[in-house]
Amino acid sequence: MKALSTVHSGSLMPGEVEVVDFDQILEIIQKNRGRAAGIGLGLVFGWFAITYGILKAVFVSLCIFAGYYIGRQIDSRSNWRDFFTGRFKDK
Repeated sequence: MKALSTVHSGSLMPGEVEVVDFDQILEIIQKNRGRAAGIGLGLVFGWFAITYGILKAVFVSLCIFAGYYIGRQIDSRSNWRDFFTGRFKDK
């Protein structure tokens, strides 16, 4: 695996480099999935806000969350018919 070099401010002397293994980084991300996902979403939202403006970034975020919600609901049901009959019942 590739190693990632980072400067560590702990017991290393100035100018020394600590080598961090890629597997260690993946292990940290797997242990902190929620935080890693939050960082990723924040980074994407920030990039959208800077590039396209805050209102467009909010719109795209709402579309992403709506798509996630619909996808999660479809995954939890056995087929499309169950999903739509649960949403559009006669009252």
